[in-house]
Amino acid sequence: SSKEVLALLKFNLDSLHTPSIRSVAQVELLQMLQHLCSYTSYVCYFRPSMEISYILAELTTRLSNYKEGSKEEEACLIPTVKALHHLIHTATITLSLSLEVYVSPCIEILSTFCAS
Repeated sequence: SSKEVLALLKFNLDSLHTPSIRSVAQVELLQMLQHLCSYTSYVCYFRPSMEISYILAELTTRLSNYKEGSKEEEACLIPTVKALHHLIHTATITLSLSLEVYVSPCIEILSTFCAS
């Protein structure tokens, strides 16, 4: 149900901001977020101004602050990028949501990330 999906997403995002949880399960939490963002049946419950905005902020902040050489950050890089890809693809292509306002800053961050 929509309540369960949104509760799982909230738990995931809250856990990524809890240092004690993040220190032991950050990669797994990002993989769960990747999973949530890859299914149309989940993303259809995400509101652009709320959940999608929060997810994009979390993922783009991680990319903006990425420092090569940190094993922890390197382990998180692939699930972060995959979650971002799945969310943008599922929301804009599969569900045809109009997310230009939210996605444009992400594309700018991605281009800066790829250039560095």
